[in-house]
Amino acid sequence: MRSPGQNTRRPQQRRRGSALIEFTLVGTFIFLPMLAGLATVGMNMVTAMQVENLTASAGQMFSAGWDFTNPTNVSMLRAMAGTLQTSSTGSGVVILSEVQYTSNGLVCSNQITTVIGSAGYTGTSQYCAGGAVTAAFTALMPMTVVGQTAYVAESYYNNPQFAWALAPAGTSTGIYQKAIF
Repeated sequence: MRSPGQNTRRPQQRRRGSALIEFTLVGTFIFLPMLAGLATVGMNMVTAMQVENLTASAGQMFSAGWDFTNPTNVSMLRAMAGTLQTSSTGSGVVILSEVQYTSNGLVCSNQITTVIGSAGYTGTSQYCAGGAVTAAFTALMPMTVVGQTAYVAESYYNNPQFAWALAPAGTSTGIYQKAIF
């Protein structure tokens, strides 16, 4: 004959074992991926804020008249990038454009492109466009006065820290920011 204490003890021990297994499964398949996802989103937000600050600072300096074809100013721009310079070839680009509305209805642009990184490229380009380009830009930045100038700063940073091996095709790890002055 069994004593009453033995009958109640075995089901409790079984429950404790199953609770431990359930906790392990829930922790492994729910909490760990959630924690990894939160860490990834948080670190990506910090990087996005760095790109935004770089874009705003470069745009303000460019609109104030800084010449980013000068190597000293380019090295200052790269120093402002800080931890975004993760490789010698550069993981990002800053494009500074001076856009002007002309008397014949064209939008002309002078662009300076700088690749962020210690061995980065800096180049300039000029072009004028009319028609759909003028309509699109004047819709974005209404320019009705001939000779009016707008300064556009754009930054793109390819974030290699979050390029997952199992990411779906076409998933972008880049961060893009634009500021108009």
